[in-house]
Amino acid sequence: MHADWPFWARNKGYRCDRSRRFRDVFNHFGQNQRRFGRISLVAFSTTLLASWESIACLLQDGLINGGPASLVYGLLFAFAGSLATCASLAEMTSMLPTSAGQYHWVAELAPIRYAKSLSYAAGMITGFARLSIAASASYVAATEIQGLLVFNIESYESHD
Repeated sequence: MHADWPFWARNKGYRCDRSRRFRDVFNHFGQNQRRFGRISLVAFSTTLLASWESIACLLQDGLINGGPASLVYGLLFAFAGSLATCASLAEMTSMLPTSAGQYHWVAELAPIRYAKSLSYAAGMITGFARLSIAASASYVAATEIQGLLVFNIESYESHD
């Protein structure tokens, strides 16, 4: 047995047949209960993603750099890219349902020799991404507040 295999597969006599391991381990779970309505999903995703702040910031850059045409085509390209990402994540989730994150999928799908190091790297990237998102949300909020002050108070002078 390989020492770097997950604990649930070490002592079961599996060789190199990963699909058999996945079938035996992950497909014995029952169907998950989903109790979400459309309104609650839209409200939660809007709150979580801070969509209104993002749209306010991105419309300004699009209008300055390319005009309305760049906004329309940029929206279409971003929508197509989001659909492709969503389809690939949905495929992995249907194959390996987990509450962990991408590092779990990396540990399961990467070659056994590199699974630990790649999983660690994916976890660290996820951690740094969460920290940078938290910092950027505060920065965007402060920038919007300062923009409102500059716009509404004529005597206000911003200091860098």
